Amino acid sequence: AASAAGQGQQARADAQLAMAWHELTRTWLDDAVGVLQASRQEQLLSAQFRLWEQQHQAATRRHALGDAARQELVLLDAGRAQALSQWLQAQQRWQAAQGVWRSRYPGLPLPLAQASTPSDAMPSPQDVPAPVPEAVEALEAAWLDAHPQWRLARLEADAAEAQARLAEAERQPDPTVGVQLGRERSGAERILGVNVSWPLGSAARALQSQAQWADAQAARAQEGEVRRELQRSLAQWRAEWRSGQQVWQAAEQAQAQTRQAALAVRKGYELGEGSLSEVLLLQRQWLDQQQTAATAELEALRARWRWQLETGARWAWVPEAVR
Repeated sequence: AASAAGQGQQARADAQLAMAWHELTRTWLDDAVGVLQASRQEQLLSAQFRLWEQQHQAATRRHALGDAARQELVLLDAGRAQALSQWLQAQQRWQAAQGVWRSRYPGLPLPLAQASTPSDAMPSPQDVPAPVPEAVEALEAAWLDAHPQWRLARLEADAAEAQARLAEAERQPDPTVGVQLGRERSGAERILGVNVSWPLGSAARALQSQAQWADAQAARAQEGEVRRELQRSLAQWRAEWRSGQQVWQAAEQAQAQTRQAALAVRKGYELGEGSLSEVLLLQRQWLDQQQTAATAELEALRARWRWQLETGARWAWVPEAVR
């Protein structure tokens, strides 16, 4: 019983180590997406400011030639100032995110630190197939058995039962047998004595055994609850992956359509049709839609990474890596 209890505690400790790795990886994924978001936001607002700067320069030249009114310069001045303020704030957030990342993960490079898009790290929505329900159902049992959270709950219940069996064995104290050998009268007489001690079990030992079995039953019930909760979480993560891909695709389509409309109105204004206010309004809508599409892309990336982590497709615990 003592050997089984010791083995159970060792297995539980290994499962706790795997669960700690899993929790750290979850935190790392959130931090990685946060860095990507700060990086992407800085890139978008930098491009927006350059666009406002180009428009302001073009309007300034037209105003010098008498083709643009002073009111247009005032509108562009306000838009450029706002874009500059937003860009500077994004730069501060990006620098802060870099500092947090380097302090937490000093040996890891920054995710997408160079000027690029998160598309380099993941395929487009059209290239990512939705999870097949039949395949997920076939995988669910194996995924639950291998998940570190349920494995830890199962081993904790096993260890509690092993400890309860040890306490059950300890209800009856161990008897002792003693043998005495001696000589007297200069070796003329030999003495052989036998002592037998059989302690009586106390009520405290019985109550301790009952308490251990109650803890084991509670751990086994907790194991079932963990499994049911993981089943619900699996459905949630699968739904988030599907919806994330759909939202990203819809946001990309809306961004492309808004861009076409903004360019069309801008071209018409350059040809003498429409007003600058209409151009700036559609331009702001396009820039806002760019940010919405970037956020949807990162959320889809987060959902995809989370699904891969929780199903063991990526970042699985490898005990040999630390032993």
